[in-house]
Parts: sequence; structure tokens; C-alpha cells
Amino acid sequence: MARQHRKVDGGLRALSALAEERNGGRDWLVGDRFGLADIVAGTVLGYLDVRFPEHPWRSLHPVLVRLAERFATRPSFRETQPVPQRISDRVV
Repeated sequence: MARQHRKVDGGLRALSALAEERNGGRDWLVGDRFGLADIVAGTVLGYLDVRFPEHPWRSLHPVLVRLAERFATRPSFRETQPVPQRISDRVV
């Protein structure tokens, strides 16, 4: 588990560095328009909020918080926001 957490944390650090670098006047992670990198980043951050709410990514990476908030204003993100699932089927 610790190894997997290190991978997640490393990915968040890299994404944060990219977002910080791009934050100097551009709105998107790659290029000059909304694209796949933005979709993936927004999806990952939303997934972390739902599946691992105890992960402190928001306090560790404020630039990603701003990125997630900007994506959340898009209708495509608002309409497809992930929600926690309750799995009640017994595993046999």
C-alpha cells in the first residue's frame, strides 16, 4: 500500500509542477485550449475526492485545487461529477 501511495503522491507532484508552470498566463495544461490532459487531470482529482477523501492532496497542492475548481465550472465536469458508490452485494 505504501508503494502505491508513493506512486499517487509522485503523480500529484508532477501534475502540480506542470500546472504551476502553465499557471503563468495559460488556462490549460497542454497547448492553448482545453484538451485530453485537462480531462484526465480533472477526472483524477475528482476520483481522489470520492475514493480517497482522506488523502491530503488539497492541502499539499493548492495549484491543483485551483485547477480542479476551474474545471468544475465547465458543464461537462459538473454533469459527470463522480459520486461514492455503496456496494451491498456480498462477496462469495
